[in-house]
Amino acid sequence: MIYYLLELARVTAGRLPAFFSYPIASVVGDSIYYLWPRGRRNMKKAIAAVLHQEPDSPEVRKDARFGMRNYCKSVVDTLRYAYKENFFKRDIDLIGLENVDRTLAEGRGAIIIGFHMGNLDLGIRALAYEGYPIHAVVQNMDSSGLDKFIQRPRTHSGLKLVTAANGILYMLGVLKRNEIMAMMIDSPHNDKGITAKLGEKTISVPAGLAAMALRTGAKIIPCGTVRSTNTRFHGIIGKPISFSPSGNLAEDARELTQRAVSALEEMARIFADQWYIFHPLIKDNETGIRELSSNSASRRT
Repeated sequence: MIYYLLELARVTAGRLPAFFSYPIASVVGDSIYYLWPRGRRNMKKAIAAVLHQEPDSPEVRKDARFGMRNYCKSVVDTLRYAYKENFFKRDIDLIGLENVDRTLAEGRGAIIIGFHMGNLDLGIRALAYEGYPIHAVVQNMDSSGLDKFIQRPRTHSGLKLVTAANGILYMLGVLKRNEIMAMMIDSPHNDKGITAKLGEKTISVPAGLAAMALRTGAKIIPCGTVRSTNTRFHGIIGKPISFSPSGNLAEDARELTQRAVSALEEMARIFADQWYIFHPLIKDNETGIRELSSNSASRRT
């Protein structure tokens, strides 16, 4: 029942003109920003880290508010562009496709990573429409109806979905077939991951990212899909992260993870007003410093 009600909302919203629906999304975003202290606080802490400013600085507050607006616009995107194949070719400019082609030419697969910035989901689906074999790591919703509503348009575009239940061996198999894994590395539930610096703060990143790259030799490619207008996007595909393993697996995993975070940090700094991150991404500073110090000490011994 939930699924059909959501689909009815999708059909209705899809028929609303953009000049009407996106301004409404901005108003809703402003309202959520002011009425949701925890989400607002977490967004400001993350944005402050990449801008090297204090969370209550005017620029950080403005970027966080616009980030909440962008999140609400991405909800509108979900309603408007579920099955419109012409949109992906007409309104998303993919910049840097040659970086994917050159990486796949090496025959070891590719790992596309991003933050929750702009609308990376649309960019990944645009690549799938272009014929690239992409498997995206997703999190299932608690409600089966909501989960079907969100995931079905993704599979319609040719995107293959991967969950934690599939396991690391499935993901390694994808890369060994010279295909693409896509994942966002600023998601919640990464407490047991690898600690890395974001600005002067620390975050935790899924350990599987470095494990897959080191095990298969697949290159990691930082990406983002940013909004240029309400209805047009730039899909930015960065250069593969350069890395030569030292043979020390633990040290290599930390260093590769750090390079991946640093690459996305540069993009987040430029498009900070499009980054929406509601959970406590930034670790307690004292804990983060202790973990990094422990890692540094282990490298010296």
